Amino acid sequence: MTDKKVSTGLIAAGLAAGGLWLLTRKASGAQEFICPYCELTFDTYEELIAHIEVFHPEYEPPEYPEPEPQLYECPYCYAIFYSAQELNAHMLAVHPEVEEPEPEPEPEPEPPQYKPEPEPEPPQYEPEQPEPEEPEPEPEPEPEPAQFSVSARKSMSPTIDPYTVCEVWIDVTNNAGPGMQTLHIWDSVGNVDILEEVTLNQGQTYTWHRVQWIDFSRISTYKVEAEIGYFDILDRWIKKGYTKVTFP
Repeated sequence: MTDKKVSTGLIAAGLAAGGLWLLTRKASGAQEFICPYCELTFDTYEELIAHIEVFHPEYEPPEYPEPEPQLYECPYCYAIFYSAQELNAHMLAVHPEVEEPEPEPEPEPEPPQYKPEPEPEPPQYEPEQPEPEEPEPEPEPEPEPAQFSVSARKSMSPTIDPYTVCEVWIDVTNNAGPGMQTLHIWDSVGNVDILEEVTLNQGQTYTWHRVQWIDFSRISTYKVEAEIGYFDILDRWIKKGYTKVTFP
């Protein structure tokens, strides 16, 4: 399987207890769960556990990290409590003589001191000098806009029962003019979204490759979809091409 590039729209939040990775999206703040053995991402903890039981049965599933409880400390005797109600009851019973200090009065602001503004000097006019006329530059020919196209190829072959090797190639070709566009790929195994920026000169082709081992007794269909396009100034996705492959 090829190395998966993490999208620029995602940031890794860190490694939690038990080898469980969390992935946080910048835009929505939603968390995803990453398999610590193959780096596929899932929307829920239950989907991650089901994936590990099918594809990594030799490993123990990671435990879901429990949040640490919030502690409350007495500022006078440094006793520790697990709730604000327990701390308030302790203050009334053990430190009843402690009173909140009265806030110090704020100093009165000084009145503003006004200074007379200097009188403006009279403007001095100079006779205008005619500017020399410059010859108009000849217009440069506009470059031909880049025209990207996207296509897909697939291959599948049986291996160790019950798995089948499914191989996908996504080809992006620049048919006219140099430029850059974004390749958006969705892999149905793990519901994975991938974004890659592709810069090509005219006539160049970029190929994205993926290999998956699929048990079709558990999954009826494996599908990979790809779009080529860009984000406009309002961060809206403009699609310029689309392709998909479906197994079996």
